[in-house]
Amino acid sequence: MQPDRWAEAIERELTRTRRTRGMLTDLLSEIGPARPSPHSVTATSTYLANLYGGLERVLTGLCKRHGTSVPEGSTWHSELLECFSEEGGTADMRLLPRDLVAELRQFLAFRHVATHGYAPELEWERLLPATARVEAVFGEFERLVRQHLGGEGSAASPTDQGS
Repeated sequence: MQPDRWAEAIERELTRTRRTRGMLTDLLSEIGPARPSPHSVTATSTYLANLYGGLERVLTGLCKRHGTSVPEGSTWHSELLECFSEEGGTADMRLLPRDLVAELRQFLAFRHVATHGYAPELEWERLLPATARVEAVFGEFERLVRQHLGGEGSAASPTDQGS
């Protein structure tokens, strides 16, 4: 795949994660201040896991676009974040500030719990702070990726129609 095709694939993934953020926002509005049902807690964790999975697909696409191998093994999820941290990887892949990496690690933990089927162990009190940070964390991630793709800070987010 040519580098511009990777950029297109990454853009599609960013659009999907933006839609997922919207769906999570809608769910949280439906839940409101009441204690959510176990089904709503599970749905919330699934959206958080989906968001993180999208982030990993973006980072994997960036690795491929740069001709860099994607980490392997049991710790690849964590290593992938490090490849793009300010202190990690090659200079052209230092994309994520350390504080953002720390916040993303919290979402990685939710991804693990949701993906490996531990829904009965989810605690709303642990999910709620993460949901409050979704827009800030994933919005910043999207901004940094767009800047990285174009080497610009001015890449406008495409209109998200049909969500």
